[in-house]
Amino acid sequence: MGTNGHKHMIGAHTMDMASTEGTKGAEMSKGRHATHTTRTQGVGHKAGLGLVAGVTMAGMLASPGIAMASEADATPDATQPQVQATNAANPIEQAQQAVTAAQDGLDAARQDMQQAQSTVDGAQAGVQAATNEVQAAKDNVDAAVNADPATNAAQDALAEANTHLGNAADRLDDAVAAQQAAQAQQATAQQAQQAAQQDADAAAQAVAGQQTVVDRLQEQVDHTDMDALQGEQAAKQAAADKTAAQSAQADAQATDAAQKADAAQQDVAKAEQLAGDAKDPAKMQAAQDKADDLKTIADATAKAADKATANKQAADKALATAQTNVDKAQTDLDKATDTATQAKTAADKADHELAAAQQTAQRTAADAAATAQAKTAADAKVEAAQSAADTAQAQLDEATKAQRAAQEKLAEANRVLAEVEPAGLAAEQQEKLGALGWFQHRGSLIAQEALTNPDAYYMDGVLDYTHIGAEGDATSLPNLIEGIKMVQETNRLRATMGLDPLPVSDFAMAQAMVNANYATVLLGHSGNFYSSENLAWGTDTPYERWWTAEKETYDEAVASGNYPGLENMEALGIQTTYPDLWQKVGHYINLRDQSYATGAAITQVHRDLPYAAPTAAQEFFTHTSNGFRDARTEQLRAMKETGPYTDADEYLAQAEAYVNGLQTAKAKLEAARKAVSDAQALLDEANARVQATSVAKQAADKDLTDAQAAQSQAVAEHTKAQQADETAQSALAAADTEAKQANRALSDANGRVTDAQAAFDAAKGEYATAKLAADKATAAAQDATADAEQAKLAADKAAAEYAAMQDAAANLTRAQEAYKAAKQTADEMAQRAQQAKQAADEAADELAGATQRVEDANALVTRLGEAKATLADREQDLKDARAKLTQAEQAVAGADRDAAQAKAAVEAAQTAKTEAERQVADAQAALDAAKKAAWDTPEVKAAQAKLDEANKALDEAKAMLKDAQDAYREAGEAVSQREQEVAAAKAALAALLDGQNHNGATNGSTGANGSTGTVGGVHGGATVIGAVDKTGGATGTTIADNTVASVPESVQAVERAAQLASTGSDVTALAVAGAMAMLTGAGVMVAAKRRS
Repeated sequence: MGTNGHKHMIGAHTMDMASTEGTKGAEMSKGRHATHTTRTQGVGHKAGLGLVAGVTMAGMLASPGIAMASEADATPDATQPQVQATNAANPIEQAQQAVTAAQDGLDAARQDMQQAQSTVDGAQAGVQAATNEVQAAKDNVDAAVNADPATNAAQDALAEANTHLGNAADRLDDAVAAQQAAQAQQATAQQAQQAAQQDADAAAQAVAGQQTVVDRLQEQVDHTDMDALQGEQAAKQAAADKTAAQSAQADAQATDAAQKADAAQQDVAKAEQLAGDAKDPAKMQAAQDKADDLKTIADATAKAADKATANKQAADKALATAQTNVDKAQTDLDKATDTATQAKTAADKADHELAAAQQTAQRTAADAAATAQAKTAADAKVEAAQSAADTAQAQLDEATKAQRAAQEKLAEANRVLAEVEPAGLAAEQQEKLGALGWFQHRGSLIAQEALTNPDAYYMDGVLDYTHIGAEGDATSLPNLIEGIKMVQETNRLRATMGLDPLPVSDFAMAQAMVNANYATVLLGHSGNFYSSENLAWGTDTPYERWWTAEKETYDEAVASGNYPGLENMEALGIQTTYPDLWQKVGHYINLRDQSYATGAAITQVHRDLPYAAPTAAQEFFTHTSNGFRDARTEQLRAMKETGPYTDADEYLAQAEAYVNGLQTAKAKLEAARKAVSDAQALLDEANARVQATSVAKQAADKDLTDAQAAQSQAVAEHTKAQQADETAQSALAAADTEAKQANRALSDANGRVTDAQAAFDAAKGEYATAKLAADKATAAAQDATADAEQAKLAADKAAAEYAAMQDAAANLTRAQEAYKAAKQTADEMAQRAQQAKQAADEAADELAGATQRVEDANALVTRLGEAKATLADREQDLKDARAKLTQAEQAVAGADRDAAQAKAAVEAAQTAKTEAERQVADAQAALDAAKKAAWDTPEVKAAQAKLDEANKALDEAKAMLKDAQDAYREAGEAVSQREQEVAAAKAALAALLDGQNHNGATNGSTGANGSTGTVGGVHGGATVIGAVDKTGGATGTTIADNTVASVPESVQAVERAAQLASTGSDVTALAVAGAMAMLTGAGVMVAAKRRS
């Protein structure tokens, strides 16, 4: 609890473990602590949590099964003998003296250990101070070296060189990236060119192959004599016609001869019949009549036959004339065909030459067009390169102008930075100090010591949880403002009751910050200040509990009448009179009661503890003078804060002005730094721009030179291509004229062939008509002759039959001879018909062969025409492929130029980077030389001498610390030995006391100037722990009930000896001897431990 007699007693302490009302789900529990200090001064200042050891030990060694008795029950019976008590008095007194002596030795050892600890702390502080001095000396040496003008200049030169190197590296990276892109484009163009070349080669190979086919077919056509083939066909046709006619005539003659033989055979049969009929006169007269009739018919048919023969002779004459005309037309046709063939050969040659001329003209025209395009492209590139060069020059001029402007802007920014930097740096440092900087600003030394000096506290580690200026720490500037606002809230609440506002104390503010940070870990009051205190966890509005809720509880308590005089009591009266109520309203009472000053703090630091952040603390000064009463040094204990204190509103205004001033200075510094950074970046950009535009200008100039050279080459190539195209066009015109003339001659010759063929066809038609008429006349003559012959035969036959009847025997003989002659003639005619048919078949076969040869020749001509058409298509494909190849070659040329330019740019950038690296190396060497030279300056030598002294002092401080640590370790071993001695003495005393009183109860021991506690036996009693203060009583707290403790075996041995004494035996010597043996054993163990 609060200081001055009660600072370690936990009072008015409650923890609300319920969830906050109105929230969804479980929230972190809230805790509240309130302590109050009285205004009376005590004798002592240091107090600790004391345990009444005698009471505890007595409880542990009490005989089991004995209930606690009241003081009246413990009074001995007057009638009982007193011998046992008398006999045991001397050994108990001796044991008590041994305990006292051992305790004195332990206190002395602890004092020695405390002094050793102070020595260690001082030595550690000395080592830390020496370490700080060494670091400061090192910083001074570095500062002295860096303060040298030559070093500064070298450092600036190195920084500038590094900047240039970075820019050069960036430009090299850009150039490499551009080169890689150009190389990729070059590779793509080369692949496209290779593909186009392959296509052109394939097309040329196809043209060559097709040309071979055309040449082979043309050679075959040239070696084919169509006139001869057609003449042969015509001759074979005439021969076939002739032999066919002869075969038909022979066949007809054979048929006629066969018929005549048959008739002669019939005549023989008839002669044989006539020979029989001749003997009949009637038949004779009938035969004579028949002969006369048939003679008349024969004469008539003979006249008709003569007329038909005359007609046949006229038709044969007309046929001969038609044959003559056919022969003449065939001769004319052959001549026209020969002329057409010659014209065709000449036309084919002219066409071939024309095609060659056309191909040459197309190639030269394509070359002329390509070179024209190349010239146009070259002209455009020259124009673009000139424009680019002009643009690059303009950009270089603009970049140079921007560079000068950026240099001026950087100089101005550096001037402004130099003006605001001291104040800005100081503000940054002050901001890092947080509230410590604020207290420095106010000149409050005691508040500064409270935040930074561990010696201001009698406990170790109080400041371990305070991190000056850290985010969320109570000492941060935002939390400084929040703490002041907490005081304003306090005054607002007090005003609702008509109470005066509490002023703000720097010292109280510092205390609140330290205790708020402390309470985030240990969840309680640190107890290191003489002030009242409120604590809260898990809420940033503690006044809802401190004031609102607890005031309601207080008002209800007053109204209940259960707390007489409550309304007129101050904090101490409530705390002592109604301690249970105090725990419920302590925070409110601290806020309500009059204090001389207050201070508040809050922290948002979160740690893994039962209570969540934030943690709030508020201190209340109940004295006019406040300071470090329990500090470890006289100087700190002498420091006091006596006021006057500051009004909370004024204090907030001053703090906000202070913070705003820091923020303003920082903002100016940050703005100035940013302006310098921006200006430097602008200058770097301008420098890079100048460098880039300079490189771009050089590249543009080179591009212009290259473009102009390419333009001159393109003009020369175009002029050459134009001349070649003009020559090719002239040759094409001549070839075209010659081809046209040859084709006209061919057309004329073909016309004459057509006319001759028409005349030949007409002659053949006339011949066919004449032949048809001749054949008809011949057939008519033959028919008439046959009819005449038949009639004559019939007449002759009838006459012969009549004559035969007249001379039957002779006629029979003649008939038989006639049949024999007819039969011989028929056989000869049949053989001639067979021979004529064979000749006609052979002539037909020869005609078919000649016709096939003519058809094959015509098919060859057709194939030649088709092959020429295919050749023309493939020549067009070749023309297209060559055009694409030309475009691809131009693209490759452009990509090669771009790649070369990119390579040149990379080489230039690499050269610039190498030069920048050399400049960096030179600047670094110059800086190293400048630093080396600076070591010979008086300033650096003096700083180095101080560093050597600081290092020597540090070594000495470390040696002192080691000695102090060794002494502290030995003091600790001595304390351990004394503690064992005290334990042994107390054990002996307890055994004697237990032996004396094992059948009764004992009174409780009394604290120093404090209240009395009573303990009984193990069963039914309670052990009381009192918080003992040298100036006041202790309030006991029951911590155990019905507790059974184990007793060491060594103590049990002494206890058994004491029990023997209670029976009347003399055990004094045994008890004392046991105690001494235990003490001696403890000493031997400590000595052995030290030796080991």
